[in-house]
Amino acid sequence: MALDIRYHIGDKFQTEQEYSILSSNDPEILGSSKPSGEVSTQGDNLRFGVPKEIRYFERNQTFIDPPSPESDIAWNKLLPDGRGYIYVENGAKYGLQPGVQKESGEIYSVSMFHQIHGLGVIRRDYYKLAMGIQTDDPTAVKEEAERQLAYEHTGHCFDYLRQAFECSADMTLEWPRTEKDGRRFKTEGMVFLTFVRARTQ
Repeated sequence: MALDIRYHIGDKFQTEQEYSILSSNDPEILGSSKPSGEVSTQGDNLRFGVPKEIRYFERNQTFIDPPSPESDIAWNKLLPDGRGYIYVENGAKYGLQPGVQKESGEIYSVSMFHQIHGLGVIRRDYYKLAMGIQTDDPTAVKEEAERQLAYEHTGHCFDYLRQAFECSADMTLEWPRTEKDGRRFKTEGMVFLTFVRARTQ
């Protein structure tokens, strides 16, 4: 039995300005500046309907560098139109708890994109503090740290990602890199093959 889902693009959650992973705004349901509409797709079921492909893990400096227009665009492109929210016509039919009810169906978040969002929140808050220290303004850094601790969103992201890693643990064996002197002792997790979700599906 195939599950019919439709990606939510814009509509009521459309915002005047595209939501950025780096933005201090963090609405409960993330908007998109993409044109309103729906894209239909089908999967075997909610959890296992996406095929896997073999991919090399490789260092990508764009995702390592501090925030910049180029790196922010790259991070935001990790989320699809609709920011990873989908319509399910009848969630109860598939044993789901109620979603956000709309005329076209119920809205649900896809875990993978929720997890990428959480990583984006951690990235945002880390660099706010790190770059704030570089400005030599201890008052501003203190205020930002207090805001983060009071808001608890970053802490939630740590806990959510911890559980996601435990649930979908990658058991691929990693080997150490070769140093200039020929020694092999440090594993950095790059340049090895693993199975990943085929996100183009």
